[in-house]
Amino acid sequence: MLLFSTCINPLLIDLDRKLQGIKVRRNSNKTTAIEYADDITIIVRHPDEIDDIREILQYYMKATDSHINANISRALALGSWTKSVPIMNIKYNDNIKILGFHMTTNSKTSAKISWAALTTKIRAQAQDIYHRPLNLESRIRYVNELILATAWYTIQILPPPLHIV
Repeated sequence: MLLFSTCINPLLIDLDRKLQGIKVRRNSNKTTAIEYADDITIIVRHPDEIDDIREILQYYMKATDSHINANISRALALGSWTKSVPIMNIKYNDNIKILGFHMTTNSKTSAKISWAALTTKIRAQAQDIYHRPLNLESRIRYVNELILATAWYTIQILPPPLHIV
């Protein structure tokens, strides 16, 4: 894991240099990969980028003696992308989870699934605090620092569906 962590930055730089990526907002920097611990999500816009990714990953795997586990890796086809394009023996899914967000081929569906999971989690947290012997100040702090922080995090990425607002 230490070698993986030490070498992750050159991998991300190579991916950023070679891939088109996406821009979340008009004036923002492009995003080509999302990394958390030893999980990496690579954003591929065109099938011809797969060869570049394969080359970068093979170089990286050789340097770190690591491997891609195709059994736990997932791909999601967005837009005009078809599932007929093979991506290094990684199977396609209709729903993948990235940093807590459920991503699907449709942004409204992604928001609906993610917000359903979030509201379930918030209800459970609210039930938990309701049964704790906390004073008013501690309850307010719990709501602000834990429950609302989770909602604000999600709002930054996916707006809530109308039935939640």
